[in-house]
Amino acid sequence: MAGERRNGARSTVLVVDDEPRVADRYGEWLARRYDVRTAYEDDAAVELLREDPGAIDAVILSRRRSAVADDRVLVSIRDAGYDCPVALVTDDRPDGDVVDRGFDDYLTEPVSEEALLRSVDSLLEVEGREALRRELSAKRVERNVLELEHSPEELATDEAFAQLEREIERLERRLSIHRDRLEARTEGEQVVGT
Repeated sequence: MAGERRNGARSTVLVVDDEPRVADRYGEWLARRYDVRTAYEDDAAVELLREDPGAIDAVILSRRRSAVADDRVLVSIRDAGYDCPVALVTDDRPDGDVVDRGFDDYLTEPVSEEALLRSVDSLLEVEGREALRRELSAKRVERNVLELEHSPEELATDEAFAQLEREIERLERRLSIHRDRLEARTEGEQVVGT
């Protein structure tokens, strides 16, 4: 569900903009669905990430075009290995160099509430799908190792192995649901855009 972490708590979005009015507007829009932290300065944003790196699920980074090329917040996020997606909001359409710098999405001002929420929803859904994919991959590896170490007869009577098989099936179903939702959203956006 949009806005929730895997444990059922609301996802947290960090909004960074040196214009408090803009940051607060984005924060108000996002607060309807997410917990929001706001930073009006780069140092404050970096400090929020350092305090508890796992507490931030996504970042909305609003920048004037001239500030994007050497963005300190994005560099800090990526260099420190924080695994949260980052969307860029800018006053000009980014070129290929900007997109290649590590932003996961970008929006061009003026940004509507709907566009901002859709971007964050998408960032978190992709992140959730990737987490499921990694978990499924780990479970499959575990199953493969057990199949190499034990005979089929041994595994047929092993309750822990049966539980592992059920967990793999559950993760495959959840990943399929994520894939179907993403495809439906993509098809819907193509229809709207035509």
